Amino acid sequence: MIIGIGFSTFAGDTKWLRYGTAAGILLAFGRFAYSNVVISGDYLIFIASMFVVALIAAAFLLWRSGP
Repeated sequence: MIIGIGFSTFAGDTKWLRYGTAAGILLAFGRFAYSNVVISGDYLIFIASMFVVALIAAAFLLWRSGP
């Protein structure tokens, strides 16, 4: 996400903010979901649903960054 902010600052284009935020969301929730799958966490259904919401949010951010 910080790299996206840096590119956006230097390039002056807000699409890099969207790309960086989408990547940050997917990385954070993906690692969280993966670690709970590995440890067989008790709240796996809740965490998986949060990951699905993160996927939808990232897809919306990338969809809105069109031409």
